Amino acid sequence: MNSIDLKSFKEEVFKTFSLAYPVIIGQLGIIMMGVVDSMMVGRLGPVPLAAASLGNSLIFIILIIGIGSSIVVSPIVAILVGGKRFSECGTYFRQSLVVNIVLSLIMIVIILLGVNFIYLLNQPPEIIEQTIVYMTIVGLSAFPLMIYQTYKQFIEGLSIMKPAMIIAISANFINAFANWVLIFGKFGFPQLGIAGAAWATFASRVFMVLAIMFYVMRNEKFKQFDVNFHFRGLDFKIIKKLLSLGLPSGFQYFFEVGAFSFAVIMIGWIGANELAAHQIAINLASISFMLVFLTS
Repeated sequence: MNSIDLKSFKEEVFKTFSLAYPVIIGQLGIIMMGVVDSMMVGRLGPVPLAAASLGNSLIFIILIIGIGSSIVVSPIVAILVGGKRFSECGTYFRQSLVVNIVLSLIMIVIILLGVNFIYLLNQPPEIIEQTIVYMTIVGLSAFPLMIYQTYKQFIEGLSIMKPAMIIAISANFINAFANWVLIFGKFGFPQLGIAGAAWATFASRVFMVLAIMFYVMRNEKFKQFDVNFHFRGLDFKIIKKLLSLGLPSGFQYFFEVGAFSFAVIMIGWIGANELAAHQIAINLASISFMLVFLTS
């Protein structure tokens, strides 16, 4: 390899790393929210921790379909930018926003209806009621989460990675503080227990979407794409393209995550203590796994 090739190689590695590390830290921030939840809910005892573990697993196999589907926006926007087709970027953003909002509402309905059938999973009776409470609240956060995903994937398609990283890190502090206040009843708030953890997750996701919307809408570089939160009309050709590319990706993630979620259900057949222990172990494993997964 000559000096020119070596210099070019180093530049490409540096560019790749500069794009990758914010995504890695941002995704680790999302994982750490689950770790923090487990640490704080765990102080309530093994039953609430087991209920949160089961609830998160069941919710995530639904949410991952929407999250996986939303990822398609980034490569499409990147292709449009590469082809100097800047006017189309805003069109794809607005249509993806409509698609993701509809998907979020569908996921909320599935989650709220699905909680009525948890007893069919043969889980320990003492955790079922708390799981239902947790899932009912956290399930509502699909709406802000999918709007956040729309903005996140759009700006990452423009190779702007750091805002989502900073927001994810900030959301961890919001989540930890809200957990402390709502779970244990600080500053005059009632002691909500596992419901407090669920509302803290909801609050942190609302913060994430408000933060990224504020950043995008206030930034002049995005004005040309018309990223305001409004409805202009449906473009069914673009919607069909987004769904035809996004849903297969979403269901691929569903089957991958589903294996881990089914393992949680199986651990629940043993008992609540075992399910709580599994939640601690899988959180720690997720941190190391995501580092390798996102850099590959």
